[in-house]
Amino acid sequence: MPQGFVHPANAVVTTSLHGASPKPCEFEFGAVDTGETPLAGMLVQLSSGLVILGESGDNIIGFLDVIPDKPRDGDDAPFELGDQVKVVMGECVTLLWVNGAIDEGNFLEPDDDGLAVLQTTGMCCGQALETSATTTPKKILVHFFKCPPPAVSV
Repeated sequence: MPQGFVHPANAVVTTSLHGASPKPCEFEFGAVDTGETPLAGMLVQLSSGLVILGESGDNIIGFLDVIPDKPRDGDDAPFELGDQVKVVMGECVTLLWVNGAIDEGNFLEPDDDGLAVLQTTGMCCGQALETSATTTPKKILVHFFKCPPPAVSV
C-alpha cells in the first residue's frame, strides 16, 4: 500500500479535496503558437470560446486533462489544433507542468506556454507539493486552486 500521493498512470488529476470533485468540461483546442507543445497538465485560458495555452498574467480557467479513450503515446502526447480536450476546473491535487526552481510549499502563478512558475506578483494557481530543482519544464504534484494576486503595498 503506497504512502502519500502517487503519480498516476494515464491521468492528471489524482484526488479532489474537501469532498468536491473537480469539474472537467470539454472544449475545442484553439490556436497553437510556434514552439508550443500543449500537454496534459498545462494551464489553459479561453479565447473566443476555444481553449488555448495560458500565458503570463492571463485569466487561467483550469488545466488540460488526458482523454483516456483517445489513443495517445502516454499522457505526454501533445494535443493538436481542433482536438476536443477536457479542461479540469476546480480545486484538486494534480500533476502540473512547472518551470524553474520550486520548493515544496511554494505558491505558483501562470507563465508563458501553459507552465506554472514560482509566484511573484501574478494570479496564484496553486501550491507545490514537491520540489523541482530543474530549469527545464517538468510535471510535479500541485494543490491546484485559483486566487487573485497578492495585494500591492502602497
